[in-house]
Amino acid sequence: MANLINFFTYGELMNPKVMEEHGLQCKAMFSVSLSACKLVFNKTPFEDNPPPKLGLANIVHTQNGLAMMEGILYEMEESYLSQ
Repeated sequence: MANLINFFTYGELMNPKVMEEHGLQCKAMFSVSLSACKLVFNKTPFEDNPPPKLGLANIVHTQNGLAMMEGILYEMEESYLSQ
């Protein structure tokens, strides 16, 4: 049996059909909440000359611990790490 990993997703990847469109299949999926975390758009794009003020999604811990973020935790084969 293959080794399994846990893969946390948020946004459109919470939809299993979207995961399949990306060629990913899971063994199990669970609805989870991350305590003291929030979604922000502060990552700098890797592309050359990105549009001004464009920020990509990122998960960060909150200073006061009051936030909560929902997502899906997929259990999937480790072989997807090499893709």
